[in-house]
Order: sequence, then C-alpha cells, then structure tokens
Amino acid sequence: MEDLKAEEAQGYGEVNQSRATLTQDGANRLADEIESAFGKRRVAARKMNPKADVAAKAIADDLRSKPPTLQEVEEARQWIGQNVAGSSEKGERAIGVSMKRSIDIFLDKLQPSDLVGTNDPGGLVNELKRARNATARRKKAELISSEDTGAIDRGINRAATSGAGGNEVNAIRQNIRAILENPKKRRQFEDWEIKAMRDIVKGTPTQNSLRLISRLAPSNGAIPLSGAGAGVAATSLTGNPLFLAPPVAGEAARLTGDALLRRQVRGLADTVRNGAPLVRSEAARPNSLVAAILAARGLQEIP
Repeated sequence: MEDLKAEEAQGYGEVNQSRATLTQDGANRLADEIESAFGKRRVAARKMNPKADVAAKAIADDLRSKPPTLQEVEEARQWIGQNVAGSSEKGERAIGVSMKRSIDIFLDKLQPSDLVGTNDPGGLVNELKRARNATARRKKAELISSEDTGAIDRGINRAATSGAGGNEVNAIRQNIRAILENPKKRRQFEDWEIKAMRDIVKGTPTQNSLRLISRLAPSNGAIPLSGAGAGVAATSLTGNPLFLAPPVAGEAARLTGDALLRRQVRGLADTVRNGAPLVRSEAARPNSLVAAILAARGLQEIP
C-alpha cells in the first residue's frame, strides 16, 4: 500500500509540475463527452436535472474557452464527484457518475498528440496513467484489506465480538458479498477480481463441506460442546477413541476452513494491489482426519 501511495505521489507530482495543457481539439472533445452524460434525451434530462445541467454547461464552456492543464482536468473530475455525483437526488447523482466516467474514459485514452506545452508529452501521459492506475489499485485494496475498515478486518472483528469463532468465515464472506452487490463499488473492479470475490462468497465444494463438518466443532456452540463432552465420557468408559472423532473432526474442519478462506482472501487482496492475477502457490493439504472425511465425500480438491 505504501508503494502504491508513493507511485501515486510521484506520478501526480510530475503531472502537476508540468504546465502542459490539452490541445483545443482535445478540450472540445472532453466538453462533448461531459455533455453526453445527459443521454439521448438531452433537452429533457437537462430540464429535469438543473444542478447537473448548470455544472455540465459551466465546465464545458470553460473547456471550450481555454484548454485546461491535466491538473485542472483532475480537479474538475473531483468537483463533479463532490457536487453532482454526490447529490442526494437520484437523477442528478446518476448524471454526475456518468460525467465522471466520461472524464475517466478520456484520460484513459489520452494520447501525446492531445497535449501541448511540454517537451515530453509521451512521458507525461505515461506518468498520468501510472498515477491513475496506482490510485485505482489503492482504493480497491482499501475496500478489501484496509486495517479495521476493510472487508477482511470488519469480518474478523465482527466474528470476534460475537463470541463464536465459526462466524469469521461467514462474516468475511458477507462483507465481500456487500461489495459485489454495491454497483458503485463493484464498478471499480476488473472481471477477474469480481470472479475471485464470487469464489469467496460461494465457496468451493471443499470449503462448503468443511463448513458442514465444522458444525461438530465444540467451539461452535453449546450443542456441539455437549456432544464433545459425551464423546469424552464414552471414550473414558469404553476406551474407544473413535467416540472423539466427530468433535475432533469438527474442530479440525473449522480451523482448516478458516485457514483456506484466509488464504483465498489474502490472495484476492494481493492481486488487487498487484493489478493483475498472481501465480497461486500450492495450498497446504488439510488435516488428515478432515482429508479422510472429504475423500469419503468425493471432495479432494483444495482451493
């Protein structure tokens, strides 16, 4: 995360120090893109969303009258985010989001030929794109793994306060699911990142079987715990250790399931920060007792 922040600072620092501006043609294209946020029924949309209309017209007029620096384009994007996309009115908010996206698309497609006033337009475009990429990766990573406020920590903390260790898996899954179900947050992620989150939420056959077995764990509540006590009593009376198998298997399954989910979520966080899928290291095999139960169920793969 610190590396990403440093990459952002360096890239935006280079961009802000340069006084390069868009060409007039580039500024005109950006103005057109921003106004296109009103859609095909532009006249009606402007009348129904007067605040967005005022904002779009003011920014488009500025662009057409004086080509901006790259820093000024970024500032306009932030202003739209705060004053239009952040509106409490649904229609205004949707148009604001579309206006921001128009600027993002323009900057993502920016070419050296779109800039004047610099001796190295290609280098400046690369610095801008590198900084924007680092910003996007950092923001996504914060949603997943930021300390205390990320999906992982919030799940762990909620499970800890509930007093039942088995809740950790469900709590983390629920937080990841909340990201998938939020259109604004989901839009930030690439297709492969969304797939990784779906895999965490749905679980693999092995993980879901481990969850089923883990219900026998003494740490999961009074009923399993009473079963464990009965197993200990039966073992002491008969000398047969097999009476201990269900609670032991349950506890082993819970620990293995938690470990596999942590590995899976940690892998998601790592790849989001990296900006591309990482080669996954071979996962550790589960506890032998759990492995035997999984094998009996025909489930031998480990996520």
